[in-house]
Amino acid sequence: MNAANLRHNREHFNPFAHLPAAEQAMVNNFMVSSSVGLDRHWVTTGKAMPLPRLLKLSGQLLEHGAAAVARR
Repeated sequence: MNAANLRHNREHFNPFAHLPAAEQAMVNNFMVSSSVGLDRHWVTTGKAMPLPRLLKLSGQLLEHGAAAVARR
């Protein structure tokens, strides 16, 4: 996500507004780099899972971390 898109999105909805700016930047970096990494891995593995499953799994991981899919 480029800086202009991020700025636009955060002006309309910022669930991290309670954090200092430096922490918001870290959270945003984590979200972007994680989602790009997941997408890159999906492509380099020949799209080994269907896109709807990738989207669901990515959402779970980004929203709740690995705990979302860990066996309990």
